[in-house]
Amino acid sequence: MTLGEKLRDIRAQRGLTQPELAERSGVEQSYISKLENNLSIPSSDKLHQILNALDTSVEDIVADIEEFAEDSLTHVSEISTSLRDHKRNLARTARRIVIQVSFTIALGAGLILAGATSTLYDTTYYQYRSLGIVLVGESKEIFENPADTIPSTASDREIQALKDQITERISQDYLTVQEYRGRVFNIPVEGGSRTYFLRDKTTVSRWQNQAAMWIGVTLFVFGIFLILNKQTMTGRRET
Repeated sequence: MTLGEKLRDIRAQRGLTQPELAERSGVEQSYISKLENNLSIPSSDKLHQILNALDTSVEDIVADIEEFAEDSLTHVSEISTSLRDHKRNLARTARRIVIQVSFTIALGAGLILAGATSTLYDTTYYQYRSLGIVLVGESKEIFENPADTIPSTASDREIQALKDQITERISQDYLTVQEYRGRVFNIPVEGGSRTYFLRDKTTVSRWQNQAAMWIGVTLFVFGIFLILNKQTMTGRRET
């Protein structure tokens, strides 16, 4: 939009004709007509009179003036100063948007990665099994390796009897935990202790991870959208 087009729009919004604006501002109608048709460049004094009559300011009009029309207005001190201030404000706004958009995209990407790799929440479960209670003085792995507890001098009958005794004592217990406790561990219980061996490892997909991924995708896409629409947000195309 040129200065003339902007002045014409404001005059129309105020419901004024060119003669009425001329009367209010003390500026000749022919001069106003030339300005609105981009046939003349206003002096600082004349522009000030017209803007006062329209009850508007230089700041209100420079934001909509297209860049190709700026060069012809730089000799008008008020417009030149306002344009510089406006550009500085646009630059600050653009930098702020870049920072915000970068943060949004980075946060989105981080949430996508965290959700995909289950980083935010523990989703791995370890299942341990104990075959029975180990008595005091016995090998911690008596149920898993009974042969190691049988004397080498024992007869076949004695060996079988010992194995039958161990089999009769089997009372399985399962323990599922989220932390890894190694391949085997032993804990005290009433009557002795139990030795637990790792039996299974299960990964469970939790809704929090899916939610993190969807939030991340939303933020990432929104960040890209902001980049593509940066001109609209700053209200002006970049130089």
